[in-house]
Amino acid sequence: MGQPITYFSRSVMLPKEETESGRSRIESNEDSDIDEPMLSEAALKRMTCINFIKRELQPKFRRSIRRMQKQQRVILAQTMFKILFAFEKSINNKLRSVYGEEMRNELQHEFCGIAGQIFFSSELISEVIDIFSRILKFSFVLFESTQNCKRDTSFRRKALLLERISACIHMIIQKDHYNVGSKVCKEAVRIASMDIVGDLVRRACKQPTEQSLLTTLEERLNSLKKWAARLCIAQELYQLHNDLKIRMEKSVVDLLTKRIFDLVIVHYPESGDLIDDLRRCMQNNAGYGRKKLTKTLASEVERRLLHVGMGTRDILQGYASAVDCLRRLDPTCVIMQHICSIIRAYIKKRPDTVRSIITYITGEKREELSEQLTKKHSTIVDEEDMIGVNDELICDEDGEQNWREWQPDPPDAAPGQSRRFRQNADVFNMLVSVYGSKDLFVKEYRQLLAERLTKSWNRDPHFELRYLELLKLRFSEGELQQCEVMLKDMRDSERVDHNVYSSLPFPISARVISSFFWPKIENEKFNLPEEMMSGLSSYGKAFEMHKASRKLEWMTGVGCIEMDIELDGVTVPLAVSPAHAAVLMLFTSKESWMISEMTSVLGMEKRNVRKRLEWWQNSGIVTLTTKSGDGESETWCLASASSKMDRLRGEYDIDDDASDEEKSEDTSAVDALEQYWTYTKSYMANQEPLKPERLHTIFRMFASPGQQGPSLETVIEFLQRKVKQNLLSCSNGLYKVVRESAAH
Repeated sequence: MGQPITYFSRSVMLPKEETESGRSRIESNEDSDIDEPMLSEAALKRMTCINFIKRELQPKFRRSIRRMQKQQRVILAQTMFKILFAFEKSINNKLRSVYGEEMRNELQHEFCGIAGQIFFSSELISEVIDIFSRILKFSFVLFESTQNCKRDTSFRRKALLLERISACIHMIIQKDHYNVGSKVCKEAVRIASMDIVGDLVRRACKQPTEQSLLTTLEERLNSLKKWAARLCIAQELYQLHNDLKIRMEKSVVDLLTKRIFDLVIVHYPESGDLIDDLRRCMQNNAGYGRKKLTKTLASEVERRLLHVGMGTRDILQGYASAVDCLRRLDPTCVIMQHICSIIRAYIKKRPDTVRSIITYITGEKREELSEQLTKKHSTIVDEEDMIGVNDELICDEDGEQNWREWQPDPPDAAPGQSRRFRQNADVFNMLVSVYGSKDLFVKEYRQLLAERLTKSWNRDPHFELRYLELLKLRFSEGELQQCEVMLKDMRDSERVDHNVYSSLPFPISARVISSFFWPKIENEKFNLPEEMMSGLSSYGKAFEMHKASRKLEWMTGVGCIEMDIELDGVTVPLAVSPAHAAVLMLFTSKESWMISEMTSVLGMEKRNVRKRLEWWQNSGIVTLTTKSGDGESETWCLASASSKMDRLRGEYDIDDDASDEEKSEDTSAVDALEQYWTYTKSYMANQEPLKPERLHTIFRMFASPGQQGPSLETVIEFLQRKVKQNLLSCSNGLYKVVRESAAH
């Protein structure tokens, strides 16, 4: 009590940014008792003004700031301007009333600085920064909306708001005003600019442009610099340049990770540019978001791709997209191997996977995969053969050239996994790896090649030869030898056709095969019409003249016949199976046939005759005139109208015309398995979820000696029936018993 307070004397000026100790002395003096008679007149005036700021204005300022927390951003900017201006005006009025004619600008600047230290105290600073960052974010929206727009009333209103926000910044940071730039402005600019960059990234991701995402964002960051220059905060923003770039790239990773399934599985290769941007952002930030991306994609793949409602072909398409896209995203191929292993483990459980893969590789995507096969990749090696091999010690030409660019595997790489196996993987190699071994792939490819070569409407031996040569680049010598012999048979057969052509009553193109090298070909035996047999007989005799030691055995159920069908003046060229042609050619001798007669003449099973007749009926060629209960006396004749024949000009499928009798027989086969349901249910209740193949093996053991037992398709249909009855559940191709409580 009573000691002089020297720091309030006229001769002591507050520095530009007062030290913490100075601020604490000002704040701690709020409730102190001062022995005013011991103070000079100047010190007394000074004390009066400071007490006014602390006791009168500070509480009002605090209340005003806290009321602003809930205000909308448009009102917020105007309110902040009014508050700062009003409180500065109150300080000036007080100074004039106290100092009178002694009032100077320097005195006004000094007390505004003192007010800044008092108003923006530690207990209020976070709230002020929050409000000010909101104002800055709003100012950027205003700034963007005023660029390249018409100068109308709306423009002038926005420009006025920008000027007021700029004035607020000026009052906060300038020495002749509150002078608290380091306390408020710097942090508010940091918060606002980070949020603005995040918003720019979100908008850029939602509104794709022709140029890359990163190029678009860099252009928009330039507008951020112009905004900072307009508000006189360019220096504060410049100091944040590196932080803002990191924020931008991490935001890109976070946002694209949320869409990673669509980018990788659904929209690739259209999404290729975004994948490149994502890769650069991750690489620039030490693999930021890599773990989250892998986890998100794995979860989405299991949820959206790997379920019973998704067709095997669609899963294979997603698998191929994942291989291509993830190789592009992650050159180490670690992410690709992880995601593809999940898909591979699921798809192996599907009964149609093997055939679907070989059809996909050699049919639907054969042109695209042909390009991949020509690229330089190593021979396919089964993954199991590479376990435990230190491939860092295996050198190749590329490795010697690029050794300076060598990088260690990322932390998420599986221990012991071969880098060479991983990085040599492409779509073809990865699809083959689904089989588990190359031998299974070669076996299935050989079977499909045989089917394609024996059907004229699907045969392209020149492409098959070219494709086989490409396959040989990926397989060891001799693994595709049987396929080479099959294609050689095609070339030899063409030469035979040329040699015997002149001695034939009509053109015949036969395929003479070396049965030892071909897989088993299903051949339906029946009697061909005499006209067709005479042509085959002529071909056989001509062949024996050129190949005296060999004789042909005709497989009449294999191949196709190209014919022109004329009915009521309408002619349609068509290629059908020999069985379909044989059925139709009977109607050239007479227009009406009973099905029992046709069965006898052709030596064909009744259900197969009916199947072919129904196909021709759907095509508008024949019609059923008389139907009987036993089916023996059904009468078929040529149709009198040809309106449906135009259908034959388009695509057709002669293999999917199953008759009602066949369908009923399939249903009977499923019904026959009902007698084993009690045993099956008890067996499955004590097991882990089972594959249909396992149950198929069990059901075949129940068959009587000499009987084949149910087919796998019949077993699957039976299991699906139980799923519909809520007695079994199916997940990822595995079946298990539903608990009684769940079933009811």
